[in-house]
Amino acid sequence: MVERLLVLGGSAEARELAGRVHADMAESVSVVTSFAGRKRRRAAVAGEVRGGGFGGTRALADYLVVNGVRWLIDASHPFAEQISANAHDACVLAGVPRLTLRRPTFEPPSNARWLVVDSLVKASEILPRVAKRAFLAIGRQGAAFFTDVAGVHMVVRVIDNGPLPLRPESHTVIVARPPYSEEDERRLFREHAIDTLVARDAGGSPGEAKLRAAAELGIRMILVEPPLPEPGPLVSSVDDAIVWLRERVGDGI
Repeated sequence: MVERLLVLGGSAEARELAGRVHADMAESVSVVTSFAGRKRRRAAVAGEVRGGGFGGTRALADYLVVNGVRWLIDASHPFAEQISANAHDACVLAGVPRLTLRRPTFEPPSNARWLVVDSLVKASEILPRVAKRAFLAIGRQGAAFFTDVAGVHMVVRVIDNGPLPLRPESHTVIVARPPYSEEDERRLFREHAIDTLVARDAGGSPGEAKLRAAAELGIRMILVEPPLPEPGPLVSSVDDAIVWLRERVGDGI
């Protein structure tokens, strides 16, 4: 019997996990990866893909039951708090085992200039006191927290072009898609004379190139720490997630 696994996407690990399950466990597990649907372009994902939100906790619980989902692995972006909270509560309601896959946070080199804050609000308050030209690696939605920042020219990189909630004279927009190498990031920082990097500490190799490049160039880093994961089993790698899933497939849990 083939059981259904729902993966909440939003991270590189979600794509890797779906690919591994689809390639190695197709005889026993059918994988569906769900995305919130904000990105208009998305890298290919193995197995079935579902776009758009679920409509809240109850709607997600209903989806799990109606579609016979046997397990849920939350591999959403580390800062997708609402999605993870809904997944936790929905799995409790539906009686579906849930695992959180959360990659480790970044560990800056000992010589790096960095400070950790607990929110983008705090980062926006600090920025005018320490920066003249800042690179904001926080996405389109995160830029809204910097609308009132004065005296700092902000360079913002986004995946899709479109207006940002910043004063036109206060920012430069770069439209590009990952991955970015350390050399890419060093070149960008030099071209735009960046003195401060603001980034969410989402961990993982996909985002560490800019942090390593900033540390190498002596650029100050303001890192926003991720929220705590929801209660329940937690792993930090795709390998460990596969082990968790195989144990449950084998035991019928």
